[in-house]
Amino acid sequence: MSLSTRIKTLVTDRVAASRGPLNRLRAERFGLTRLSGGKPELVLYYEAGDAHSHLCAQWLRANHQRIKAPLRIRMVPPPAAETYPEEASQRRMAMLDAARIAPACGLSWPLQAQLADADQRERAGRLLAAVETDLNLWLEREAVLATALFAGQTIEGNLTPDSADVLAQNHQHRAHHGHYLPGMWQYRGDWFWALDRMTYLETALRKQDAYTDPAPLLQVKPEHYALPASRTDEAIEVFFSFRSPYSYLSMAQLREDYQNWPNPVRIRPVLPMAMRGMKIPRAKGFYIVRDVYREAQRLGIAFGHIADPIGAGAQRCLQVFPLARDTAQQIEFCYQAAHAIWSEAVDVATDDGLRLVCERSGIDWHQAQANLLDTAHLEHAENNRKALFEAGAWGVPTFRLGTFVCWGNDRLPMLKQLLSKPDAAQVAQTG
Repeated sequence: MSLSTRIKTLVTDRVAASRGPLNRLRAERFGLTRLSGGKPELVLYYEAGDAHSHLCAQWLRANHQRIKAPLRIRMVPPPAAETYPEEASQRRMAMLDAARIAPACGLSWPLQAQLADADQRERAGRLLAAVETDLNLWLEREAVLATALFAGQTIEGNLTPDSADVLAQNHQHRAHHGHYLPGMWQYRGDWFWALDRMTYLETALRKQDAYTDPAPLLQVKPEHYALPASRTDEAIEVFFSFRSPYSYLSMAQLREDYQNWPNPVRIRPVLPMAMRGMKIPRAKGFYIVRDVYREAQRLGIAFGHIADPIGAGAQRCLQVFPLARDTAQQIEFCYQAAHAIWSEAVDVATDDGLRLVCERSGIDWHQAQANLLDTAHLEHAENNRKALFEAGAWGVPTFRLGTFVCWGNDRLPMLKQLLSKPDAAQVAQTG
């Protein structure tokens, strides 16, 4: 491993294991909040027209009285293009995801929800920004405006001159505290995404006696996910990247479970986003490694000693992948490579590093060396990327089963719930 790689590994390891101490100091005004006798705020960063922001607001409307911390809304504009590389696809996927998870969380989602255009989202955002300091009024208006937005209606109301400034200031405030997305909760410098990180938020609130209710902050019932009435018997396609730590978490779980699944599995690795012309902002990189670190701890998966495979490392893994003789070996190779990258700081851009991965997964090193000499062995990755985009997705891990597509390690329970349903043939026979 080169000196520059070792330095990068050391820095990344420390970021992953830290909880953002500077962000915490900023969130509590470098101690002034406590000195003045105040309590840390729980802040929701909300974007009008963002599906997960709306679910958070809906949950808050029903539960805000259970939280003892001061609550604050900060309206924010749409994310920058570099964090929303495929905006239309991302927004549609978010709406589909919200429709699926809402009933499992005891919430609702409008039938036939539409993707609001940018002008209408901006108007709704500015109208809500004008009342964000009044929580009860904001919650009341959010319900009305969100209903109108997702119904494709024209947003009415007079805009105050300073509402655009409020959005811009909140955008800067969020960036100053280390984040970039809407639908995010912040408490004492830590970040919690939408409804999926409520367990961690609950733990943080309880430590400060800001939540003392014996009931969970949010109870998710997977059996209530809004899923297709039946599943197909087609293969489950798993789109995977060697540079995605969330792909690693998914592969580690899939490796343990897939043999019990009723459907065959097809692994479809793709080039990392950063090697497909997409820019990854620094704040996004920092948040991801911290979030994956806590998720890995929860799941009992080793994580935190990292050697970034960007460039040659990821490409070499993709060139060797076609040598895997069957699904079992494909999964083993992907897992062993990701495990080495994300928990052992093995540099797969080197022969020593990649040879170790091949030996662990049963792939002949001499054959691997031959594949490394021919870039034609990367064609499968480009074909997989095209299939990923055709499925309406863009990032990894993504799972596709027939027409059902879901994105993210957080949606593995949803996929498993779908697999527990009878397949279409069984439904036809019993129907």
